[in-house]
Amino acid sequence: MQTSFTAEQLRQPDIAEANAELRKCVHCGFCMATCPTYLISGDELEAPRGRIYLAKVLLEEEKDAPRPEVLAHLDHCLTCLSCTTTCPSGVGYDKLIAIIRRRTANAPTRPAAKRLARRLLIHTVPEPARLRPLARLGRFIAPLAKPLLNRRREWRPLAAMLDMAGGARPQRPLFGDYPPLAEGPGEGRRAALLTGCAQGVFGRAISEATLHLLRMAGFHVVIPRQAGCCGAMEEHLGEHARAVRRAAANVRAWVEASAELVVIDASGCAGTVKEYAALLKDDPAMARNAVRLAENAFELSELLAPLADALPWRAPRRKRLVWHAPCSLTHHLRIADQPKGLLERVGFEVLEPAEAHLCCGAGGANAVLEPEIAATLRARKLDHLHAAAADAIASANFGCMRNLASEARLPLFHYAQLLAWAAGGPDPFLTANRRMPATRDGGACSGGTCGCAT
Repeated sequence: MQTSFTAEQLRQPDIAEANAELRKCVHCGFCMATCPTYLISGDELEAPRGRIYLAKVLLEEEKDAPRPEVLAHLDHCLTCLSCTTTCPSGVGYDKLIAIIRRRTANAPTRPAAKRLARRLLIHTVPEPARLRPLARLGRFIAPLAKPLLNRRREWRPLAAMLDMAGGARPQRPLFGDYPPLAEGPGEGRRAALLTGCAQGVFGRAISEATLHLLRMAGFHVVIPRQAGCCGAMEEHLGEHARAVRRAAANVRAWVEASAELVVIDASGCAGTVKEYAALLKDDPAMARNAVRLAENAFELSELLAPLADALPWRAPRRKRLVWHAPCSLTHHLRIADQPKGLLERVGFEVLEPAEAHLCCGAGGANAVLEPEIAATLRARKLDHLHAAAADAIASANFGCMRNLASEARLPLFHYAQLLAWAAGGPDPFLTANRRMPATRDGGACSGGTCGCAT
């Protein structure tokens, strides 16, 4: 793609980086065949090639507040990165869309309700101490408020935020210091477990399952109170400075906990943590530790796959699963087959749905900010998952699971919960809807999965 930036513009680091990516694009259109928003709209401006052109014009003209219709096309991008998998020219679309988002993060041309929803997301979701009480409140007001908000299309993102409060009762995030439960290939190494933000409040059973697996593998697991959201939410919304502060806080907490490696069981968060070295490269006090920890950051299956033969699996599990591989696992980390292989290794039958590469609609904050796109893609994904005639859906990212769960007709589990069952933990099919007893730290535990006294 031909660009026409001035020499003065190219002295700006982000413009120079964007220019390099823009000039790689040869207009081949391969990206359009796998872009979910283009597949449901047929509009080229809803495809990566169209968005690349819009980005070029905005950057050349240095517009931070583009026309609402242009901003909408850019905001609709799910950042699923399917286009980067299919692009033969190696265009760094993820880098380009990140630059655009940073420049338009506070654009006044966005609808007022969407600007409000973005502010609420940034100030609540990454903060479990705020998210828990607001979620409890949301459970009570949602039945009354949602019908009113849904009457006007522009206010539907706020209705979608209330949907986040539905379902599971908010819980206290898991934290603490947990020695190994058995001798194993982990050899007592100190592994920091990232429990995240929304998952910590709504999906603590996933963290408990991961904790059980790591301890059974011989790792000493630390979950510092000071470590929290990975920063993906803020980065997705263009709030780069906030994401950098999140990364620094986590690195500082893991260093203070003497962590040798970091384990992440949400594939979206794993992709962000692996980029901490780049996020913190300009912070001399943090850069060296950020590089070390980013190089030793593992999505759970990356850590378990080489150790699988040494772990104490029980009798094979006779269940048919349909595997939903999140985009972050497929197109960002590119390890979608590893969790599937682990599930098959312990005895599950794992089925692949049609259009396995296509996004479910969650896409960072998309499920809230673009609820109609999310609903269309969710329905399309669930049609394929249900067609597999399985006993349950297995996935690897809490955001995707939260999005799918609202309409799924099958039980929906993180693969860590199923592997923990095969490693001596509770049967997730039995405990999915059971009220969880209190633990000694005041949180909740799914039948002792985390090894605490229940």
